[in-house]
Amino acid sequence: RFIPLKTTHARPLTHPTRGKKSYLARQSVRPAVVVASVTRAGQTRRFLMQSNVTISVDGASADLRARVVREFAQRFGAPPAFLARAPGRVNLIGDYTHNDGFVLPMAIDRSVWIALRPRDDRRVVIYSLDFAQRAGFEMNAEMSSSLARKSGWIEHVHGVAWALRDAGYPLGRGWDGVTAGDVPVGLGLSSNAALELATARAFAALGGVGWEPITMARVAQRAETEWIGADGNITGQLVAAAGVAGHALLIDRRSLEMKA
Repeated sequence: RFIPLKTTHARPLTHPTRGKKSYLARQSVRPAVVVASVTRAGQTRRFLMQSNVTISVDGASADLRARVVREFAQRFGAPPAFLARAPGRVNLIGDYTHNDGFVLPMAIDRSVWIALRPRDDRRVVIYSLDFAQRAGFEMNAEMSSSLARKSGWIEHVHGVAWALRDAGYPLGRGWDGVTAGDVPVGLGLSSNAALELATARAFAALGGVGWEPITMARVAQRAETEWIGADGNITGQLVAAAGVAGHALLIDRRSLEMKA
């Protein structure tokens, strides 16, 4: 299941696969938190306090969370206003299923985190701890998929911004961010999808947009295929958007119906 955020300023959302309530939290006492929290089944979890927000995370994820918060404060001179998190995944069944059958993936306890704070302009500026690199882009009318097949980690963020705007979502202001992840790259664990969905959560939080897992997974897939120009299916994005802690996620790739 999702671990809910406990805060007096939370806004309830209904999880599409379980009918349970999860939360996006924002509060007047900063920093606030926006997370999709997934932990290893059976592992003891500990609670961390950030202002008056309580979230449940495992030890490794807590360390990574602390790193991005600390690095953000050092680079931008103040704590982040939001944290976004999305997990990687493994496939249990269906590695060779394309768009016409069932797959059975599950979220893992490796994630991508983004600490962020809104800016007064429309520029997105992010520092990656994994690549020791600062990058950014302008959210303007020149964002076009005709400039596709870009490379580099920042283009997954840029592509999500383009796909969200193209789908009619209000992007609003830009933001400063620090990101880091512990999803191994190049091993089929959907590290790119985790970055894309953490980015989607960041934009959704800043824009006050309710979280719709299937819609956001489709947005992230468009970023992957049309902006980056990479081949791939939507499984990783669906798990990063709708994974349930301690459960596999049965997905019908024809309808995208999901059941935990």
